[in-house]
Amino acid sequence: MKKIAVSFLVSIVLITLLVPLTGAIAKTLSTLVSITSPPGAVDGIVSTGQTFTISATITANGGTANDVAAAISLPSGYTLAAGELATHRLGNIANGTSTITSWRVVAPSSVTPALTITVTPHTTSEGFTIQAGTTSVSTMAAASLHASLTATPNPADNGQKVTITMTVTNKGESNAEKITPSTLTVSATGTAYAILDSGPVPTSVSSLEGGSSTIFQWTYKVHSSTSGESITFSGTVGGADENSGLTVTSGPTSVSITVVRITVLTTSIMLSVGAGEQARSSIFISCDQSKTIHFTKSSGDAGDWITLGASGYTFPQGGGNYILTFTVNVPLRVKPGIYTGHIYIGDPKDVVVTINVGGAVGFAEFLRYSIISALELLVAVVLIAVVAKILQIVISVAWKKLRKLPPVRSSMRKPRCLESYST
Repeated sequence: MKKIAVSFLVSIVLITLLVPLTGAIAKTLSTLVSITSPPGAVDGIVSTGQTFTISATITANGGTANDVAAAISLPSGYTLAAGELATHRLGNIANGTSTITSWRVVAPSSVTPALTITVTPHTTSEGFTIQAGTTSVSTMAAASLHASLTATPNPADNGQKVTITMTVTNKGESNAEKITPSTLTVSATGTAYAILDSGPVPTSVSSLEGGSSTIFQWTYKVHSSTSGESITFSGTVGGADENSGLTVTSGPTSVSITVVRITVLTTSIMLSVGAGEQARSSIFISCDQSKTIHFTKSSGDAGDWITLGASGYTFPQGGGNYILTFTVNVPLRVKPGIYTGHIYIGDPKDVVVTINVGGAVGFAEFLRYSIISALELLVAVVLIAVVAKILQIVISVAWKKLRKLPPVRSSMRKPRCLESYST
């Protein structure tokens, strides 16, 4: 009986000692830390100067944690937003439950490598193991949009189409998103004005990496009744920083063009040219401003017969006059008739060249063409006759050689019975 009592007491002591070691749940106050906003910063990369939110989830296990507080520790350069306290009082956290708290943090104005933000909880309850939480954050230069405008051609002729190009560069490190140019503002002097023909193309760009550029283009038709007046185009471009989501806008940019008036005294030229012959003519052009103009011609029909004396000309300062010469070479085998070609002076000026192939000269050339065609036919007939004669000679020689060959004798002998019978 005494042994039983001793064994019972030993068992009670062992149970008392082992239960806390094996059956009890350890008291912990754990912390999970992350960046929760804005969406572009949840990957741990933020832009210089932006505000982002750090959230901490604090969980009590093994018992209720009373008078819980959480303190945030920021790396150098990062600061709490105005009104934020480093330590947040969270009250009691029951066993198995969590409480979430957050801080608004401002990134530094300079680029930083990956650094650590730490949140550490505290409780007045005894026996809790404190587990601080951390998250990594790095800062890159915010997106920075810069825009510039150019105009081509400049100066432009009255009535000419002008291409306005906006070049946009992201001089930051963070991507810029939803890049969209503003509507261009157009101002002019005197009687000058511009009419939008198309653009912008494209209307927007979804993303632009740091250090990259893109362009937007508009086409305007410019007009002025007085040479030398100017038109100014102005605009900006906007987008959003990928990390912060904040709007990014370039400074204003502008470009001015001068509208000149190019005068072409002749807009229609009539030439009478015989088939196979050449004619020369000229176009008188004047301009009262310095400008480079280009000369082109139509293709197809009579445009292919025209040869321009120059591909372009640059008027000196103060303008001047220029005579564009050209030649028309009518092919030999052309039927009499009216043919049309075009010579373009700059963009809007069209000189129509009408070529009359016919008349006495045209008939003479047509007759010459007929004689030449007859001669070509005669040559073809002679060639055919020569080839036929050669074939005839070849065949005749071959036939004579065949006739001179000895006859073919049979090597077969008659049967003996037939030989006896014949004797």
